[in-house]
Amino acid sequence: MSYFHNSFDYGGGGSGYGVECNFHTTDVLVEDNVFDSLRHAMMVQVGANGNVFGYNYSVNSVQSEGGPNLNEGWIPPDISVHGHYPFMNLFESNIVEEIGIADYWGPAGMGNTYFRNRVNGEGIFIYDHSHNQNIIGNETTFIIDDESNSYDLIIHGNEVSNSIIWDPEFPKELPPSLYLDSIPDFFYHEYWPIFGPDVLRPLKLPAQIRFENGFPTIIPGSQ
Repeated sequence: MSYFHNSFDYGGGGSGYGVECNFHTTDVLVEDNVFDSLRHAMMVQVGANGNVFGYNYSVNSVQSEGGPNLNEGWIPPDISVHGHYPFMNLFESNIVEEIGIADYWGPAGMGNTYFRNRVNGEGIFIYDHSHNQNIIGNETTFIIDDESNSYDLIIHGNEVSNSIIWDPEFPKELPPSLYLDSIPDFFYHEYWPIFGPDVLRPLKLPAQIRFENGFPTIIPGSQ
């Protein structure tokens, strides 16, 4: 339940990140956090594998190198699968503006899964021979294989610009979660899952509610 925001330096790259898993990092859970005004909120690269990013809220991605207009220009991906073969990572039920799969430094490794996320901005982009990615049950504006050179993708049950697109090779029933057996204990309401093709009501993440209410992190003793 942390609050990552407004980096002290954005530089020309390599700065302004939220949580970055790299160099074979594994078995890390990044859950129920707020990310605000960062270049990349959540990143895996350089062989990171088996990590989970769940139920995080990211807004106001920063493209520029500083100055008064940090949030102007193109939108860098909040979820950045940054290259050098990160594999078998899970991104579940996050709210972000963009997901970039291998947006820099070569292809993503196999088995990264993007499940029940809400992508409010430019969409989900796949680059650079990033084979065997699983993009399932997301709400997004676009899903684009930018160079049409990534193979064996599972793209199934996504709501793309208000139209649900199913792959007939797979069942339409999706589990609520790929890493939880029951509703998270930090939820404020009884509805779960909260994103996906089978969710009929508009719902918010607990992290989003905290951010919008002006209390992005939990104060000890406040609950």
